[in-house]
Amino acid sequence: MLTISADQRRARLVRRHCLGDRTGAASVAPVVHNAASVAIAKRLRTRLVKAVRTGPTDPEVDGDAVQWLADVENGTEQALLTRGEALATELAADEPRLRTALLPTTDKKWDVRSNITSQVLTLMGGEG
Repeated sequence: MLTISADQRRARLVRRHCLGDRTGAASVAPVVHNAASVAIAKRLRTRLVKAVRTGPTDPEVDGDAVQWLADVENGTEQALLTRGEALATELAADEPRLRTALLPTTDKKWDVRSNITSQVLTLMGGEG
């Protein structure tokens, strides 16, 4: 299996999330990362922490939401390092807290149960 460094992994994630797979994109990845991804990741983190802290979740999250999210990210990163590469469902199998659901708070049809998996993975990709 091919192993890549953290910097190469970060460049691939930034390229995938922000630029697509265009030729030459890797050379501007650090610029895009600092110009856009870091700010977006900060907003995503703030929104996710607020949702976990204030909204109902399944299972219920007790304690400090910031620390809980950091623990989920660390567990996810360890699962990814162990596997080398993985689908979101595989990571959620290794780190069950990724399947934590944000529960609806209204009767609106768009307010539905949603897992935090994609939000956490997008956040981690944006932060590099």
